Amino acid sequence: MLEALPYWLHLIAAAAWVGPQLMMFLVVVPGLGALDTGTRARFLARISVRFGWLGAASLALLLLTGIDNIDRYAPGRMFEFRYGYILAVKLALFGIVTVLTALHSLVVGPRLLRLQELAAHSPDSAPGLPRARRASALLSALTLVLSLAVLFCAALLRSRWAFGPA
Repeated sequence: MLEALPYWLHLIAAAAWVGPQLMMFLVVVPGLGALDTGTRARFLARISVRFGWLGAASLALLLLTGIDNIDRYAPGRMFEFRYGYILAVKLALFGIVTVLTALHSLVVGPRLLRLQELAAHSPDSAPGLPRARRASALLSALTLVLSLAVLFCAALLRSRWAFGPA
């Protein structure tokens, strides 16, 4: 029974990573349009910190349990099967998702929050706000789509198709 624990933790981390992304992209951000600029800025500042901690913890747990899963479940000579190539794509996508997340968390997101705070005090003081919002939305959408692609690769790895000849 304990042997299932790392795989279960991997699934929990994946749900904790993708679930909030879907919620933010499909529910929270579209609902922000109903708020005034100041309230929107305060709300996003607060939720971004919480989401950031959850995201970082999820990505770290995905990395650690993913390494363990490769050790446990990957077949020997995996590149003789589709499995090895699917895994390589999954890992590349995970790397891209991690880089995009860091870019959003450390550059795009903080810039957007600063511009929103400026706009809350004086709408004319943040002329780059619409562009920053578009950049944030585009980066978030790309991260979400690639995260879903990682999940699809994970499903493929657990299918019979992955064990066909390469």
